[in-house]
Amino acid sequence: MLKLLTLLLLLSACATAPIGQNVAGKTAMLWADMAVPGYAPPIVETVSATEMVALRKSSFTIAAYLCRERKMVIIRDHATNDVWLPGILVHELVHHKQCIEGRLNGRPNMCLIEVEAYQAQIEWLREQGGAGFIAGTNARNYAHSVEKYMLANFSRCL
Repeated sequence: MLKLLTLLLLLSACATAPIGQNVAGKTAMLWADMAVPGYAPPIVETVSATEMVALRKSSFTIAAYLCRERKMVIIRDHATNDVWLPGILVHELVHHKQCIEGRLNGRPNMCLIEVEAYQAQIEWLREQGGAGFIAGTNARNYAHSVEKYMLANFSRCL
């Protein structure tokens, strides 16, 4: 509990930092809570929406994790939203952990990989439901939306 409270205080302190530092700071703090011993958090880069489309070939991608580079990429315009950004960071950090553990090598079952990341994101958001730097109602609503998306797109592997 103390670790979570410390994490929340540190995250709220990042809110006044410039966008890149803000996201990198939040990422490092969230990683500290779920880390694989001996491994650093991923590199964090903010990019324009156009750069993300070129990178991921999709106009729907807000954030992505690149295993070879051990880098998380987030669209700059979305990197300031304190309601849902931390949940997205948790999701991408699960992919970083999967990469470190070698589970993204070769031909992984991406359905299972994504479900694991979405479940962690949903669980983390639900934990934020009443306190912290996310307003309780927003966190619960966002967790519900993420769960609906996961079930609609990945129910075949649940």
